[in-house]
Amino acid sequence: MTPTLKDMAMLTDFSIDRTSVTNHEGSIDKDTLCDHLLGRVPLTNTYRGNCIKLTWLDANFQTPPTSATIDQLFKYVRGYILHMFGGLVFTSTTDNAIPLCFLTLLDDFWAILNYS
Repeated sequence: MTPTLKDMAMLTDFSIDRTSVTNHEGSIDKDTLCDHLLGRVPLTNTYRGNCIKLTWLDANFQTPPTSATIDQLFKYVRGYILHMFGGLVFTSTTDNAIPLCFLTLLDDFWAILNYS
């Protein structure tokens, strides 16, 4: 018997009655997405398909400048969270890279509170 989403919610105590987290549909313009949400456009060799190398995120989003604006801080937080997703949460065989679809989920910080 296959466990249902409700079974998993009971076992893990995760909420399932909020906005679901799903993959971004359609093609992603990687450079535009990174420029908009991270404030930087990585070099072409930083991408692996629709993934971005964790080494680039680590090198660029360790510590924000002391005079950073709120907007710049949000971009650093997105880069840092994306790095944590790839290095700690969603480790896989993507060869030290994280799919950019996860970055789209960090667009609106206030919506994150409603994710299941």
